[in-house]
Amino acid sequence: AVESNKDFAIIFSTAMAPKLLEKAMNLLSLRSRGEYCTDRVVHNCLNFVNMSIELGNIYKLLRPHMDFLLFQIAFPCLCLSEDDVKTFKTDPHEFIHRANDPLQDYQHPKQPAIVLISNLVQYRQKDAADKFLGFVTQILTNYASSSPEMRDYRQKDGALVAIGSLQNILKSKKRYSVSLEGLLVQHVIPEFSSEIGFIRSRACWMMQHFADIKFSNQAVFIQCLISVTNLLKDKELPVQVEAANALRFLIEAADVVQGALLPYLPATLEQYFKIMQEIGNELVVKGLQTIIEKYGPHIGQRAADIAFRLCQCFMEYAKDNIEDDDAAMAAAQCMEALTSLLMGCSNTPALYPALEVHLIPVVSKIISCDDYIDYYENSIDIMSYLTFYSLEISPALWSVFPLLFNSLNSWAIEYILNLRALAENYISRDPIGFCQGSSPEGVPFPMVIINMSRNVLSDHRYTETDCKAALQLITSILLNCHGAVDHLMPLILDTAAMRSSLANDSPAVKMCVSEIIGAALHYNCPLTLEILQMGNATELMLDMVLGSLQDDYGLNGSPRKAVAFGFCSILKQDFCTLPPLVKLRICKIF
Repeated sequence: AVESNKDFAIIFSTAMAPKLLEKAMNLLSLRSRGEYCTDRVVHNCLNFVNMSIELGNIYKLLRPHMDFLLFQIAFPCLCLSEDDVKTFKTDPHEFIHRANDPLQDYQHPKQPAIVLISNLVQYRQKDAADKFLGFVTQILTNYASSSPEMRDYRQKDGALVAIGSLQNILKSKKRYSVSLEGLLVQHVIPEFSSEIGFIRSRACWMMQHFADIKFSNQAVFIQCLISVTNLLKDKELPVQVEAANALRFLIEAADVVQGALLPYLPATLEQYFKIMQEIGNELVVKGLQTIIEKYGPHIGQRAADIAFRLCQCFMEYAKDNIEDDDAAMAAAQCMEALTSLLMGCSNTPALYPALEVHLIPVVSKIISCDDYIDYYENSIDIMSYLTFYSLEISPALWSVFPLLFNSLNSWAIEYILNLRALAENYISRDPIGFCQGSSPEGVPFPMVIINMSRNVLSDHRYTETDCKAALQLITSILLNCHGAVDHLMPLILDTAAMRSSLANDSPAVKMCVSEIIGAALHYNCPLTLEILQMGNATELMLDMVLGSLQDDYGLNGSPRKAVAFGFCSILKQDFCTLPPLVKLRICKIF
């Protein structure tokens, strides 16, 4: 306890906690006697008992009841209820939703029971570890030795949940880790073909937790891989979802998987999309994303079809995101998967035009209104890949440019930093297209950026980082559009002068203003000096740049180079033609 609460903590742990523990244990015993007790009450009581483990004097009271606590209270919470089994069969979508709903951790007693067992096994090892592991091992042994009609499937499910939840402890201790492969062979792999749907589902769930163990026999690992892949076509939807998620862990666990799964790749991809059409589930899409990342070079000719179907799934999920959180998360994962697809195809840019056909309409829809703002950052990532790796900036890609800045100026002001790198791709990859292009309203693209930058620099809602991004975009125009923006130089230099006049600007922003001046001198030194002289800004701007250098305002890398190039451009000019203020500062500059 913190110093101010120590007295209270002492009184609570000695006088109140023992009485509360007695009441909590009495409430927990209700279910073991067949009496009613709500999930929420059991949840809170288990949380209190879990905290009692840490207090030595309270744990002494708890220790004599260890068997009751582990076997009659905690373990039954891990087993599926009759209602769960019924829901599995009659409403698989609801079963999947419950299994992946984080709110269940705060309502159902299963999660605090798992935490309680884990803490007892880890921190009270002498009293709990061997006792509990022996208990679940006996359940598995009895199950394996019983005839099918005598087996308690729900108890085995609970035993597997217990073992999976203890994965970190079991993997970290050699006395347990050496037995894990044998446990999978004996008690998990046979259940891939179980007649009971939720047992097949649990077998897939176990592979999510133990796919990364060291297998002495690679044939066992391959058998797990093939079995899980086959269960993608299981007749029960919850089994398909668990298999789709489990395959991700198997693929990530070992390189040997890549060759083994290749013959099944087309059918596996097809099955993933069938599952995604049936239900919007983030973990399923994440599994597909892993396949795309690992098998990028082998996807090649299927890339356009995968992009098309991911876009279809995204639009289907996104329209339901207000009412369905699962669909919203699945939609976001679709966008992540599309990014992974683009990454996998980056070494084959000739594939990008076929991908653009499907991606541009989706991105345009996302950035056209704030209804899809949750996916705005994903859309920028997609456009960044398209504009960086494509062989050329196509007219379709340019059609998105004005939409990006329209959204930024109206409802996406916080995304300017994300937008900077994307805009620089446009400018640097196709400076001619940038200078010649214009928005539907007829505003030239360079003016679109300059107007946006001026708005950012004069709006208090934007942070220092946002202002830096706006200034860096102007620098990018000067460095990439040589000779094409002479008519905009007065406005550009006025923007720099406007910002440099702020006395309380941070060194980082001053650095970016100095970079603009250096880039402007490099772009056209006589024109820049003439404009500064006409605006009586020569002294202000040069002194600010020199001050940045002398005061070490962080000018390094690209900004320092831009300033150096700008000053070198001054050296190229006839000394006699230089403005007097520049002549006076020549020795300071060099």
